[in-house]
Amino acid sequence: MSVLPDDLLVHILSFLTLKEAAATSILSSRWRYLWTFTPKLEFDGIESLLELELCEGKQINMLLKQKRSAYVKWVNDILASHKNSNIEVFKVLFSLDDVYEDDIGKWIRYALARKVQTLELNLKGTYGCHTHGEYYSFPNELLCNSTDFKFLKSISMDSVDVDGEALEFLLCNCPLLENLSVSQSRDLSSLYIYGSSRSLKRLEIIDCQELGSIEIHDSNLVCLNYEGPRIHIVLEGVPHLVEMSLGGALTYYIQDVISLFSRQLPLLEILTIDVIEDNFSWQVSEMFCSAVKMSNLKQLVVKFRLCEDQSLLPLTNIIRASPCLQRFVLEVIYQSINHSFISTAICVFVEKLKIGFDCRNLVLFIVLIL
Repeated sequence: MSVLPDDLLVHILSFLTLKEAAATSILSSRWRYLWTFTPKLEFDGIESLLELELCEGKQINMLLKQKRSAYVKWVNDILASHKNSNIEVFKVLFSLDDVYEDDIGKWIRYALARKVQTLELNLKGTYGCHTHGEYYSFPNELLCNSTDFKFLKSISMDSVDVDGEALEFLLCNCPLLENLSVSQSRDLSSLYIYGSSRSLKRLEIIDCQELGSIEIHDSNLVCLNYEGPRIHIVLEGVPHLVEMSLGGALTYYIQDVISLFSRQLPLLEILTIDVIEDNFSWQVSEMFCSAVKMSNLKQLVVKFRLCEDQSLLPLTNIIRASPCLQRFVLEVIYQSINHSFISTAICVFVEKLKIGFDCRNLVLFIVLIL
């Protein structure tokens, strides 16, 4: 290792966690500061929160406050020592709220000033420690300087309140942005994506309960992942959209899926969908089969919540609507159901496939989730 140039050693260190990379400073005088040039700053403190599982009541809040303070100090100390003028990846993975907004804002500015390419803020509340009104809000004052964002290729925000105006600004002013993910934002009420964000390939919107509409026009979007409330969705001019994942209340009525995505379903190659058993009868599945032909679909993942006296047979009509299907993954989610019922339901379903379909090119996976 001693004969390798510093640049190569720094590259090797970038595959370690920050704590592992920092630990190499004791190896020799040459290694003392090498870790400070790592281009990847991933501040993952989730493991330290596992201790909270053993606590109760006020003890949780007291310990969480201590751990938050220690985490913030750790991040600030690392940034004070860091020497690389370019950052490829900057991730904050910890339970933080708006009490720490000044520190989080400072971290974001630090990353943007160093031409960050991947920015992830996962501030998810842990063990019920977040309460209403405590989410960190994305600082819209950062949007005054569009040049700060021009190197971003991926943005992910979980448990960060960000509104549609901020997201639309990012989409318009991040010419390299390919991936955008927003989860559990309470400020997001609508999202409008149009031709100016031509680089965007993957969009993920999860559990944004105040969201009412998404409109996507003239986009090169390849993958859409949506899980959340029933909303109004418009997809126009998205010829490259070949992968879609749908879940939450949106799929409570399969008719909604048909009406919202009737144009897009025939073009899809990969589809993942939640199916609510109470609303997916044989009649509804036949309606789906007659209304939609997913002629390009190669992979289908269905998450089915199975209850007593429910059948998996309606799912065969989704397969019938997919003549080119090569891979079918069925995730059966069940609670308080005896194993003999589940075994019988699966056996009947598989036999129906063997009898009713040419399965020579179909790979079937069945996953049981309790």
